[in-house]
Order: sequence, then structure tokens, then C-alpha cells
Amino acid sequence: MMGSSDSGMRTYLACCRTTYSRMLMRSGVTALVIIATYMPATTPDHVAVEPEDAAWHRRVATDSFNRTWELLEDEERSPAEDREMLVAAFTSRYHWEQVGGPEEWWVGDWQIARVAAALGEGSLALRYATNALDGVERAGWGGWRLASAREGMARAHAAAGSRAERDRFVLLADEALRAETDDEDRAIIAGQLTSVPTGEQ
Repeated sequence: MMGSSDSGMRTYLACCRTTYSRMLMRSGVTALVIIATYMPATTPDHVAVEPEDAAWHRRVATDSFNRTWELLEDEERSPAEDREMLVAAFTSRYHWEQVGGPEEWWVGDWQIARVAAALGEGSLALRYATNALDGVERAGWGGWRLASAREGMARAHAAAGSRAERDRFVLLADEALRAETDDEDRAIIAGQLTSVPTGEQ
């Protein structure tokens, strides 16, 4: 049972996180990318949290993930929405780090890479796409998970300007996707593969 001082500390920390997020929202995308470059892209040690805190983390992680995806699908984003999209992706990944597991972590890294690629930040996209692929391979997953992680690598390489690596990972993703037995999952990833930009030589 937590005492009143513990509850007050949670409220204080929540306010600090909100204030920090607002500060980030006012920063430009370039500044956010610089900050993100120095953030560790590694699988964390899982730390137990209180049940009430866990529910809050899950809610924020899910809401932030969904908001990120909503912004990704908006082809007429404003510069402010570009900033919001990047902040939301990192917010989701941070909160899943507190209460999620390997699947949530790699999906979070994949989404950050997807956002970075959409913003033309190839280096950042490659960093998190690589981490996502490492997580999937470490877990021994195949099928749509492996195909999706490889799709993320193809998209990141396209953003970084490497046509050859983009094409190689598209083929590898397609190869992994052929092993997926669920028609719906296979169709979703196949659709994502068709939208991977060409990139440049």
C-alpha cells in the first residue's frame, strides 16, 4: 500500500513528464532528432511497477502509439504535427519500456524508425530499425514479425539514400512473409512493402 507521500511523488513526476513533453513539442524536428540520437536504443532490463502505475503506462503507451499512426497516415501534416509525431513515437516506446515485453519494445523501435524515415531522418531511422530487427531475431520470431522488421530496414535504408540495401531488405521481407500462415497478417505487411519509397543510389 502506498502512502500519501508516494501518491504525491507520482503526481509530481507525471507533471514533470507533461512539462518536458510540452517543451519537446515546441522544439523543431531537427532539435528532436539531435536529442533522440543520444538516447539509448537498447532493450531495457524489465523493472516491476505498481499495478496502478502499470495501467497508466499501458494507457499512455497505447494512446501515443495510435496517435503516432494517425499522424503517419496524414499526408498533409504541418511542421507542428511532424514534431508531435516524433514525440508521440518516443513517448509510446518509453511507456512500453516500463510495462511491456520484447514484442512491445521491438514494435516501438519499429515505429520510431518508421516516423524517422517519414521525416527524412535516415540515420535515426536506421538506428531504431536495426534495433527492432535485432529484437525480432533475438526472440527467434519469423513470419509477419520478421517481415515487418525487415520492411522497417528497407524503409530506413531508403530514407538514408541506399537503393541497394533498400531493395535487399524488401526481398528479405518478402521471403519472410511467404512463411506467414495468417492471410490477414500477410496482407497487412505486403501492403506496407508496396509503400516503401525507392530511395536513391
